[in-house]
Formats: sequence, structure tokens, C-alpha cells
Amino acid sequence: MDDDRKLIFTLDTQCPYVKAMMKDMPVIEMFDVIKMPFCENPIYEHGGKHLKHAACPVPMAMIKAGEVVTGMGLKRPVTLTFE
Repeated sequence: MDDDRKLIFTLDTQCPYVKAMMKDMPVIEMFDVIKMPFCENPIYEHGGKHLKHAACPVPMAMIKAGEVVTGMGLKRPVTLTFE
């Protein structure tokens, strides 16, 4: 988060779709990271323009990281497990 309370995301990925998403990622304001409903959250909106799979965990991870950085969420491990 910068001094103006805007979120700056840097992702290390090999996925071409995530790379495209991050190439022109809009500035995310502090409170935009928790914007609801999901369909109006700017991270999900932007991901919807570039990502090819609705189940991509990257937008969710960005939101969780944004919550932690801004102090609006607890720093706890998040795990997705399918069995």
C-alpha cells in the first residue's frame, strides 16, 4: 500500500492470463478491496476481462492480501484443498 492508501500488487506468475490482467491493473483504493457484491469488486471485474477460468484463485488471493495489508483482515493462512 502506498502513502495515498492505494494498493499496488506485484505477482510472480507464468500464467499468460494473469500477466495480461496485471499489465493494465487499475489502481485499487483501500476500501475497494472489500467492495461487495463480488460482481462490483474492481479486482473481480478486471479479472473477468482477462482470466479464462471462473475458479482462478488469483483474484481471491489478491483480495485477501489487500485485506491484510490495509488492516481490514487478519493475517492467517488460506488453503484451498480439493479431495
